[in-house]
Amino acid sequence: MLMSGGLETGLFNAIIALTELKRRKRAGWVKRGVKNAESVADHSWRSGLLGYMLAPKGYDKDKILKMGLIHDATEIFGEDTTPVDGLTKEEKEKREREAVEKFFQLLPDSTQKEFRALWEEFEARKTKEAEFMKQVEILEMLFQAYEYETAKNFREDLTEWLEYERTNRKMIQHPVLKAYFEEIDKRWPKEAKKKFDLRKYKYYY
Repeated sequence: MLMSGGLETGLFNAIIALTELKRRKRAGWVKRGVKNAESVADHSWRSGLLGYMLAPKGYDKDKILKMGLIHDATEIFGEDTTPVDGLTKEEKEKREREAVEKFFQLLPDSTQKEFRALWEEFEARKTKEAEFMKQVEILEMLFQAYEYETAKNFREDLTEWLEYERTNRKMIQHPVLKAYFEEIDKRWPKEAKKKFDLRKYKYYY
């Protein structure tokens, strides 16, 4: 449907809907009592730029940038869930797919096709760009955790984010990204590491 001036109603509404990502605070930080926690849009913006800046030669940097910007489009009409919310993997995926489709349906056919393909590629992680971007998304979160940790902006300590990745999940494996993770690990406040006991915490991200 066209509005006055030839504007598409769906696209206009899609642009308005994007505001939700600017309003929605990242749930993991909120649960830990971070003051003025970043929004989902903040995370997506830096994830995209981080991926673009760090992408090695031979990777499609433009695709990586776009993946970073839209990977959390599920939260426009959905939720920012964490593992402590008790959802099964299947239920979480079902909710995310239904939510992201609501957003895609607002877009013009060509944009809808492109965005859906990028989101599906990111979720499947079967291409080198998608696998790289998934690791970038984790790295961006760890940068943010490090920044909050050093500023002591939390009610509950955030060292879990670092230690879970380092000792358990070990998602970040690409050499370029691993070097940045190791630098974050090296700079993490030593006193926080000494006090941390992984057995007392539950993985949030």
